[in-house]
Amino acid sequence: MLVHGPFEIDEEELIVRRAGVAIPVQRRVLATLIYLMRRAGRLVSRDELIAGPWGGVAVSEAPIHRAIMLARRVLQTDGAPSPIETVRGSGFRFTGAEIGRS
Repeated sequence: MLVHGPFEIDEEELIVRRAGVAIPVQRRVLATLIYLMRRAGRLVSRDELIAGPWGGVAVSEAPIHRAIMLARRVLQTDGAPSPIETVRGSGFRFTGAEIGRS
């Protein structure tokens, strides 16, 4: 189980919960979020995302950027900045300081 603030991501059941309430999340968006959270603080390139949670499926940048946008929405809290950072031309980084495993 990955934990960030009020969010719990059950990696086995593929469920996201906020304060115990399940949030519907598309499978690829959830896979992308889990991949980034497991590598918190580390820059993850588009190619690495394609090789990892995208299963080697060659896609343009648009579907990846959409998955990142939706993952940001999943972890949205009132007024708090997104824990997913875009590093232009390089990739993405999960910057959530409170990440933990339970």
